[in-house]
Amino acid sequence: MKPGSGAAEVADQLPEPEDVAGRLCRTPVFKSAPAGAVLDLVRAGVIRRLGRREFLFLEAERPGGIYFIVDGQVKVVRQGADGSETILHLVGAGEFVGLVAALADRPLPASAQAIGPTVVLWLPGDRFRAFLLRYPEVALAVMGLMAGRLHEIQNRFHDVSTARVEGRLARLLLHLAGRAGRRTPEGVVLLLPLTRAELAELCGTRLYTVSRVLNEWQRAGAIRLARRRVVILRPDLLAEIAGEVEPAGWVIA
Repeated sequence: MKPGSGAAEVADQLPEPEDVAGRLCRTPVFKSAPAGAVLDLVRAGVIRRLGRREFLFLEAERPGGIYFIVDGQVKVVRQGADGSETILHLVGAGEFVGLVAALADRPLPASAQAIGPTVVLWLPGDRFRAFLLRYPEVALAVMGLMAGRLHEIQNRFHDVSTARVEGRLARLLLHLAGRAGRRTPEGVVLLLPLTRAELAELCGTRLYTVSRVLNEWQRAGAIRLARRRVVILRPDLLAEIAGEVEPAGWVIA
């Protein structure tokens, strides 16, 4: 899907290129690159806004470039032959999506859909590849990013194969808290508006099982369930269920 295609964009004002470039410079990938060069790269791209559930791109398309999530979250999904959807991973603000397909000049292996209102930057693939050649330290950071995602996928497959549903779900909630958690007097609110069905897909289990476990944890006082929101009241209990020593360092705001 080329930049600007799809559903009508939300009419809110888009961020200025200078603001987007500043956000890029604060990411691990671009922190070593000259700010002026990053701004030139941003100006060569296209900034757009997505509404909730709007697709950023579709499986098998050729993106022509990569996408940087300026604000919001997208889920990367694949569709089965029976029409079922599998969530492969979530991509949030400060992260890239479509990176491998753009660098390898191959069709996209999955689709990306906005979970809520999201702002993205599309960068032309040829300009991005030239940028990597000019700044090898950025290329090394991209390699590290790709290795980290591969490690995450390997861990997820291992969990699905060996861990109980309770442990997988507890680890998922703690992970989501690290990506998009806000501390409040009551507890940590997960800002991602994920449905129980989406949580089940991320855990590799059934909707009924996730609902049962979440309701049990709510009765035990570990979490509170709200409309498309989960509030973690006892992160220590979830960490114990997940098999982690402590849930330190995962609340970002």
